[in-house]
Amino acid sequence: MSPFVNSVYTLFVRRNYMKLYQKSYFKAIFQSEIMNGLRLTTGFEYSKRKFLSNSTDYSFTGDENRSFTPNDPDHVLLMSTQFADHSAFIFDFNLRIRVKEKYMMRPDRKINLGSKYPTLNIFYTSAIPDILRTSIRFDRIGVSISESRSLGLAGNSSFLFEISTLASRDSISFIDYQHFQGNRTVVGNFNLGNFQLLDYYFYSTLDRYFKAHFEHHFNGFIFNKMPGIRQFKTQAVFTINYLNTKEVGSYLELGFGIEHIFKIFRVDFFMSLNERGNNRQGVVFGFGF
Repeated sequence: MSPFVNSVYTLFVRRNYMKLYQKSYFKAIFQSEIMNGLRLTTGFEYSKRKFLSNSTDYSFTGDENRSFTPNDPDHVLLMSTQFADHSAFIFDFNLRIRVKEKYMMRPDRKINLGSKYPTLNIFYTSAIPDILRTSIRFDRIGVSISESRSLGLAGNSSFLFEISTLASRDSISFIDYQHFQGNRTVVGNFNLGNFQLLDYYFYSTLDRYFKAHFEHHFNGFIFNKMPGIRQFKTQAVFTINYLNTKEVGSYLELGFGIEHIFKIFRVDFFMSLNERGNNRQGVVFGFGF
């Protein structure tokens, strides 16, 4: 989440949603287009990780009986997510595949123009132990497929499907669980792949997961047909977010919103359903150009 939004909630509502730890690290990334439509991104990171405790409980207002939560988040299965200080060596590999990707050549560079086919990403992460006293050991592999497509007068649709599993987990900390982009505030980030009502860490998983996101921007398909509204040039948007993990089961979000309010703002109403019965609904504000 945004550090600014977290600061506002901490100072005025006594809700410290952001959880932090200290990391000192060295990181290197290599990226290359092997051939047209095939891009490889790989790299490694060596880091030292340290657990942090809250250093203050100060806020301007809010319920004085509400205590700040510690930096070890709540999780559906774990009694505690604290960890001992440790080091880790993480290797990342990502292969992006775009079939029949179009491009344009300039004298100084190549400009990729995308493809009419979905984009496929194959990713692999491995923590290698015994390198400069590292102790973390796990392997995660997954694949995602995404696409954005214009439907003419009906608007534009985008989707993202992602599935992943942990191949091995000899030694792992909560830092290295698969975490999902959740939100418990009224300020939303509407990037495809984010959830708007999901707890930040409650659904984090050590095992396999599947998630799906769909968003359709109606452009002027709905509001342009409504006298008195179309002159504002606002547009409707519909969203579906789905998550399934081994520990928690299925989680679903449905949202309908209005974007381009005063050209830049967006507001959505979301409702969530999940197998644990902790259903929610809420309004989320953000930017929608």
